[in-house]
Amino acid sequence: MAIGKMQPGNFYFRRKFSSSQSSTAPPPPAAVRTQPSPQQQFPPPPGESFGSYGTLLFRGFLAVGMVYCFNEYVAEITLLEGPSMYPTLQPYGEIVLIDKFTLRRIHGEQKHRRKHGGSHRHVSICQGQERLEHALQLQAAYERQQKKKKNNENRKDEDTMVDEWHEPRISVSDIKATWASLWELLTTPLSIGDVVVLQHPNRKGTICKRVLGLPGDTVLRPSRRGGLLVIPDGHLWVEGDNPSNSSDSRTYGPVPMALLRGRVLFRVWPLVRLGVDGHHQSAILVRGAPPRQSNGSVGYTVLPAGYEGQRIVKFNNTTTATTSTNKQRK
Repeated sequence: MAIGKMQPGNFYFRRKFSSSQSSTAPPPPAAVRTQPSPQQQFPPPPGESFGSYGTLLFRGFLAVGMVYCFNEYVAEITLLEGPSMYPTLQPYGEIVLIDKFTLRRIHGEQKHRRKHGGSHRHVSICQGQERLEHALQLQAAYERQQKKKKNNENRKDEDTMVDEWHEPRISVSDIKATWASLWELLTTPLSIGDVVVLQHPNRKGTICKRVLGLPGDTVLRPSRRGGLLVIPDGHLWVEGDNPSNSSDSRTYGPVPMALLRGRVLFRVWPLVRLGVDGHHQSAILVRGAPPRQSNGSVGYTVLPAGYEGQRIVKFNNTTTATTSTNKQRK
């Protein structure tokens, strides 16, 4: 019984002692809950597995591929050297822009339209017979237009009517370069008078020349060179603007169109420079006959397809008027 009476006090003493001991004892350290890092929680992307060096290498390959595709299929900026295109281009230090995209796109459209029998404004430049038929049609339309114009002017004497060829061959020395001439280059197929870049037919490297003949045209060569030559299908007749110092089709004959790299649009550097006559020369390389040389040297004569002895206009109205005014002053 005594023990039974002392149990509550003993229990109280133990509870008080344990409570005081627990209050003075330091609390147990809190458990630190660690969270997984993002790198451990998610797997790394494939592009970052190689680290920063792998990313730079990938971007480098991507940039090289984009530059290659642009230079191969759109346009190319290149440095030209050599005296064959003087005075249009200087012998050294000329940087030009070569157009490749519009030239291929226009040729592709013409082939597609001809295959499906659609109407088209320009004829294929690869077939001489097709160019011949088209030239005869244009010449007949031009003669009807000239006859109608003479009748409207009440000039009934047909002996005074001059039979002219419908397509003039004006020198680039008499043509003023404008933005319209640049737009014409971008929206029309390859034509007579364009400055082009081709692969050399006999060795490695490229050449820059002016197109003077297309399939079906006739080249008047000296007798020692073989006389008359009709340019075959799929070929070009190219010559330099400096005939006395140029190796061109006069040496290695017509050039296959498969060697064509592109058409030169304008000069990137220098943008402005003085020409032979002392005036500022435009950076746009206009379409036209070769410029006149100070030494009087000329290349071969190329007659257009369908030509039958008509007079080919080689001077525009502004040049003719200026020449006649100068003669009157003298």
